[in-house]
Amino acid sequence: MNLFSYSLYGSGLKYTVGAIKNAIIAEHMFPDFDCRFYVGKSVPEWVVQTLSLMPRVELIKVEGPENATSMYWRFFAFADTNFERVVIKDADARLGYRDRIAHDEWVESGLDFHIVKDHPTGHSEPIIGCHFGAKRGALDDIVQLMESYNITNNYGSDQWFLRDKVYDRAIKSALVHDEYYETAVEEPSQRKVLPKRVWTLDHIGVAIDENDDFTYEVDKQTAQRETGGTRYAYNFGDL
Repeated sequence: MNLFSYSLYGSGLKYTVGAIKNAIIAEHMFPDFDCRFYVGKSVPEWVVQTLSLMPRVELIKVEGPENATSMYWRFFAFADTNFERVVIKDADARLGYRDRIAHDEWVESGLDFHIVKDHPTGHSEPIIGCHFGAKRGALDDIVQLMESYNITNNYGSDQWFLRDKVYDRAIKSALVHDEYYETAVEEPSQRKVLPKRVWTLDHIGVAIDENDDFTYEVDKQTAQRETGGTRYAYNFGDL
């Protein structure tokens, strides 16, 4: 069994409703995955109760500050050797068909890590937090790595940690899905491009709100030009 790992804190609907929607999608599209949510104390009880009803969802209550540093919570799952693969995700993005294809290609590659950079402007960091995977044991020292890092309450600091403490290890045995940034890889690592999109914004990690409207203005503008609206369109492939 594999695991999607999320940090969930605050009462913002784009995250809380997004978490519930992702758990529902995973139930149907990813039967080989459980979902784990590291839950802060500010998450409304109705969200906790809804998620707790789902048979393949695990909730772990976390005490402490709820800010940008909370994005690190999801990394704790890398130390759990009960799962063959752990993939960190964002609650304000939706699982979909491209996630399924990307994951299956990673499994087929046999490589230890999976790096996905699927947005033309927003995925420029070496490792993006919306989809980064590691095989069992490849990051079982994650807690020690975090303890040795100067964690700051800055937006994006979780990706800086992945850049500074994880990337050099990961890139030695990684499948990198990258269409835009020409990530340099050496064997055995591989760089691949996912199949052609159905539409421009059909990409892994696109940020949307609880009503499935795009969050960022650049995405809204692109959607408006192509479809006349700002609503994300789900792609479930043949499901």
